[in-house]
Amino acid sequence: MAMLCAMWLGISSGQSVQAEGFSDLAGNSHEQAIEALVEQNIINGYEDGTFRPNNAVTRNTVVKLLGRWMQANGYAVPEDAAQVSRFEDVALTNDVELAQLAALVQEEGVFVGAEGFLNGANTMQRQHMAVVLVRAIDVMYGIDLVAQYKEAQFTSAIQDLALAGDKEKMEAIVALEHAQITTVETFQPTNTVTRAQFASFLHRAMDYVASQQLDEAGALTEVDLTGVTSITIQDRAVLYASQNMKHTVGLWRATARAVPFEVVNGAVVKVMIGNEAYYIKASDVTAASDVASEQQPHVGAVRTASYYRITDAPDGNIIVEGTRQTKLFVTGIEGAYYTVQLGGQQAYIAIAQTTLSSRMPLTVATDTPYLNTALKAVGQLAKGFTFTASGATSQYMKLASNDGVYHVSRQALVEGNGANSLVAPEKGQFVTKIVAQHDAAVMNNAGVKIGVIAKGQVYELLNMTDTMGIVQFAGGAAYVRLADFVHTNQVVPSQNISYDEMAHHMNVFAQLYPEFTELVAFGESTEGRTLYALRIGNGQKEILMDASIHAREHMTTNVLMEMVDAYSYAYVNGQSYGGYNVQALLNETSIWFVPMMNPDAVTLVQGGLAAAKDQAAILKLNENSRNVGRWKANIRGVDLNRNFDGGWNKKETAAKPLYKNFKGYSVFSEVESQHLRDFIASHSFKSYISWHSSGQIIYWAHDQTAAEAKRDKALAQRVANVTGYSLVPPQAGCCSGASTDWFIQTYSLPALTMEIAPYAGEGPVPLSRWADVWKRNDKVGLLAATEANSR
Repeated sequence: MAMLCAMWLGISSGQSVQAEGFSDLAGNSHEQAIEALVEQNIINGYEDGTFRPNNAVTRNTVVKLLGRWMQANGYAVPEDAAQVSRFEDVALTNDVELAQLAALVQEEGVFVGAEGFLNGANTMQRQHMAVVLVRAIDVMYGIDLVAQYKEAQFTSAIQDLALAGDKEKMEAIVALEHAQITTVETFQPTNTVTRAQFASFLHRAMDYVASQQLDEAGALTEVDLTGVTSITIQDRAVLYASQNMKHTVGLWRATARAVPFEVVNGAVVKVMIGNEAYYIKASDVTAASDVASEQQPHVGAVRTASYYRITDAPDGNIIVEGTRQTKLFVTGIEGAYYTVQLGGQQAYIAIAQTTLSSRMPLTVATDTPYLNTALKAVGQLAKGFTFTASGATSQYMKLASNDGVYHVSRQALVEGNGANSLVAPEKGQFVTKIVAQHDAAVMNNAGVKIGVIAKGQVYELLNMTDTMGIVQFAGGAAYVRLADFVHTNQVVPSQNISYDEMAHHMNVFAQLYPEFTELVAFGESTEGRTLYALRIGNGQKEILMDASIHAREHMTTNVLMEMVDAYSYAYVNGQSYGGYNVQALLNETSIWFVPMMNPDAVTLVQGGLAAAKDQAAILKLNENSRNVGRWKANIRGVDLNRNFDGGWNKKETAAKPLYKNFKGYSVFSEVESQHLRDFIASHSFKSYISWHSSGQIIYWAHDQTAAEAKRDKALAQRVANVTGYSLVPPQAGCCSGASTDWFIQTYSLPALTMEIAPYAGEGPVPLSRWADVWKRNDKVGLLAATEANSR
């Protein structure tokens, strides 16, 4: 018996601790089995001198033990084991012995894994142990334990056999019982196996094999194939998994088909099918005329069923009958078939005879519909797109994306061999909804088309670049042309709108609607924030509206941004708003919106003192008060609405920079007022409205002529009729630094200052007033455009 064990097991490289040296085995019932395996270098202990017999054995450890047993029986590690991992989760370099022995046990059919994964760190259940032991004995010695017990009509006495997971596991457990490798009445199939228990099972299996009369395998016949480049193979020639020539994986059926080959040794040749090597006895082949080999790039891999057929055409003649699950690399899809390279020529395997691992990245092999949960097409995935599935059904792979679950037909997919096409999405600060107005192309970050979003589909706009919107598509961050989409409700005006949010929305609207908008950066604030103006409409006539010249009056930004939202929505959808035909009107008279003229100080008011770049300077300008919510001026302490040249030199204000009411040391001293002045000068605005916050009144007069006053008051009265605000009577005197007074004085055209809410004291208008403010003001922009259009 000891001689037989030595013959089977040999001595492996590397030192191991002898069994009698283990400090934790004294009196253990498995000690004898452990000692026998240690002597053969099949099993070893830990560097601290322990064996840890009660620790659960892992799948990685079982692979090594069975692999060493197979090596001792003359099995060679596959020649490409250092280059090609047989399991998706076994690295080639982390544990070289594991990678090599995993390749060996997989090639010979002892370990199959789950969807191509070994799951090596998992513990081994007793039912799985039974399966791999039965397979190993069959592979190495040709002893079919299952067939033996069935032929003997053996009846199992194991009481909990029904707990085994499936038929193969049940049969393996009964086979071990019949062979007396296990003698228990309750097998506990789902319990884990300890290191000591597995040692005993393996040792008993070796004892059983030693007791059997084994037939000597016949010697292989060498054939001289010198100079031969192509062969034909005889009908029903056996295909083997490796050059060990022991594990049968299929039969060759196409006797007339010549294929290129490689000589492994004088008795064995190799042919390639879908990047998988198959080994054939040289005595089963005949030299043939040279065959041209056309190598096609593969698009990915599939896993065959345990029985499959490879044919010379769809529904054609059989070339190979496979008898074990195999990973095949395929070159494409034709109808219900994958195409594969067989000896450098095209062959076919029915998609129905294959499976995919949902744990692997999946690649689209042919353009395919992208389906929602009702299996309705809501887009398309392009050939070459790679993703990771979130689940699977019998016909579809699932994708979690865009707050939903999507489906992709298995028949369009292969297992990928690269990274996902898209990286994980990151939500920006201002996420809104957009709707595809027609079928919209989807790109990756390199601009390569990876799919299509169908018309009418709603997506979250997560973020944007200078030219593209970013959405979550097929589980990743994808890029779309926003011009292919429309918005639903972009702005949330019932909360404070920061400068960053305003700037984001302005850019979104400009990218959504390039056909009727224009976004202009017409300058920078003191602290370098861009001053934006957005045009809506294609009318030759133009009017201008601005807001937030006074920092604490930032609810006026909300008014203009909500107008942009509402008016652009009505325009793109061909709808009326408040009785106005928006598209027709704005194609006659455009509206320019400047929602935030004083962004630095608005940021201070909204963010508090902590938002200040120079807190000491701000405290000084704020008279040492930390209440920056009362701030009106720009960040330098100059009131922008007193800095324009409308009788500025006679205007009495604070004598030095302050949080409010200082007109500046000179007219147009501030970059913000300079930029607005120059922007207005570059256009021919028919009228101008500046939005302020307190008083529910409308300023409209500044030393106009009688005719101008009549015209301007008529506009103001129409706005008053809509808003319910009061008109401020003309004021005596000439002095003002207000932007609207300067506009009236300079251009002799109408300009209104709108005070949108009841007086709020020294602070912002409460958000609770928003609904009333919007109800009063929502149509003012369209009214003003209508009036301007009449002139």
